[in-house]
Amino acid sequence: MRIYTGTCAYFPPLILKVLKALSMRIIYRIMRVFPTIDFKGVESQGWSMEKDIVKSNYFMDARYYPGTVWRMRVLLVALMQVKATDKLDPRKNFVVTAANMSKLTGSVPGYNYQQLEKAAKDLQGMYITVFDDPGKGYGIPDYTRINVISSVRYYKKSGKISLRFNEEIIPYISSLHGRFTQYEVRQVMPMRSAYGIRLYELSLRWKDKERCFSVQEFKNIMGLENKYNRLDVLKKRVITPALKDINTYSDIRVSLDQRKTGRTVSHLIFNILKPKKEKRLTHRQWLEKNNKARPGESWEKALARTAAEFKKSASI
Repeated sequence: MRIYTGTCAYFPPLILKVLKALSMRIIYRIMRVFPTIDFKGVESQGWSMEKDIVKSNYFMDARYYPGTVWRMRVLLVALMQVKATDKLDPRKNFVVTAANMSKLTGSVPGYNYQQLEKAAKDLQGMYITVFDDPGKGYGIPDYTRINVISSVRYYKKSGKISLRFNEEIIPYISSLHGRFTQYEVRQVMPMRSAYGIRLYELSLRWKDKERCFSVQEFKNIMGLENKYNRLDVLKKRVITPALKDINTYSDIRVSLDQRKTGRTVSHLIFNILKPKKEKRLTHRQWLEKNNKARPGESWEKALARTAAEFKKSASI
């Protein structure tokens, strides 16, 4: 008979392992509800949230299934390390660690490697369909299916992976000097839906416009040709979470309208608006706008007084 001693005397190793796994899942769920993204910690390690994602417009307009949110996150973290104006060597490895994914997403490090490993395996099967005539061409345009990733290496002990981009995808992510779209990774990394990330990218191509699609055409764009045949399920699983993510976390606003043919909803209309950024006021402009200067008080004294008042209130 084996006797357990110490603080874990009443908890055999198997039970402790189960309790640890459950606690990690509970913490992960809490973090999903209350995301706490440590941008400062990320930037101190060279993973600046100010970095841009840059893609050729052909890549942006391509059709592909986004998969899980973790698959999209891993892809984005790799893309943010690519220098879009330089020629990319297909032998170059891009490292993604569980620790940095934790800082970028506000999730739990211990749970991250499991998600990272699954996402990387999933990413190896990801392909995009690029059309030679993505606009309003005549007839059926020619298209090419391209696998995004060529290989992934797993480092279980150090909690990281490294991946290489497929040589065929490189012209769509590097040596770009025109016809590309770029955005800050901070606009999408906190999102909880892969469809939110994908719809955000598409919306950047449609911004300040109204875009109308048949329901089937929208499904094709999102790589959902044979899924969600019922509109209510499509909205619940794809559209509503995507719009919530975009309108909560990003710098644009998207709304949805519907158009009927007879009694059936046949078309989806997306309205994309980029809110105007408020102009940042100088201290003196703020004083003038809010009439904070006292009668007979010079600007210098008013600036000094309000600065001291603000400092005092901030210390309370």
